[in-house]
Amino acid sequence: MRSRTTPTKRILLARRRPLLLAPLALVVGLMMAACSSTPPRPRTTSKPTAIIPAPAGTLAITPPQADGSLWALAGTNSAKTITHMEATSGHVLTIVGVNAYANDIVDSSSGVLAISVGVGSVGAVDLRQASNGASITTIPTSEPVIKISAASGGNTFFALQAGADGTSVAVISAQSHKVVSTVPVPATATQVIGVGSGEAFWILLPGGKLEEFNGSPKPVTEFSTGQGGSGLAVSPNGQTMAILRSGTVSDIALVSLETQAVVTVVPAPGDAVDVVVSLDGHTLYVAASPPGTSNVQAIPFPST
Repeated sequence: MRSRTTPTKRILLARRRPLLLAPLALVVGLMMAACSSTPPRPRTTSKPTAIIPAPAGTLAITPPQADGSLWALAGTNSAKTITHMEATSGHVLTIVGVNAYANDIVDSSSGVLAISVGVGSVGAVDLRQASNGASITTIPTSEPVIKISAASGGNTFFALQAGADGTSVAVISAQSHKVVSTVPVPATATQVIGVGSGEAFWILLPGGKLEEFNGSPKPVTEFSTGQGGSGLAVSPNGQTMAILRSGTVSDIALVSLETQAVVTVVPAPGDAVDVVVSLDGHTLYVAASPPGTSNVQAIPFPST
């Protein structure tokens, strides 16, 4: 027998429907509010203020020094050079041949260039005069070196090395020309950057995680930035990290080391291979190497 709905029942059901829908509406409202409360990371519209020609096949650069010059490491798998050039015009001052397996370069505040070398099971750090590229010495390392950085004081270099015995950072004295300690780091580390004048350094992992080490194999600080990168630089005051993220669209994520968050994103040229920060902290210099040519682009460092 089919039940009948009386007028009284219809009134009661109509009154109940809003009450039944209210919890669902509340949940949906809270979810929408949560999504809208997370603002997108701001992107700047900074454009290059200068584009300087660089040696074809540029792999890495140093920041312009007080005299307005920088060094560029460039070449192929069979031959490499370092080119001393004016940062405003690209005028070449000096070209010096270096090891064919060189892969990165850094200029310390003490006036010494350090060039990382790695192939097979062999690694080294080649030290040279920043004034003219003349050789000082070559320091052997236990594994091939893939990245090199320097402490702001100029007396310490950090060589990220990876090989059969694992991945580590060799801490090198610029005064004694010796490896003074070796700090194990995760095997997937791709970048290293010195921060401060001591032995503290940061590494970058493929997923965008940053880890800080200070003499111990256990990181003292770690946090995620959301995406890995192909270049790493730090502002002179040690407060902001610049992560070059190369891909279909290249950009530079500026990360506050205090808040441990990406504060802004700067567009970068296609085929970008390296990023450095000027000594005054006002400019990002990005090396780009499209097929057959290379250049260095000066981009204003946005206020963070």
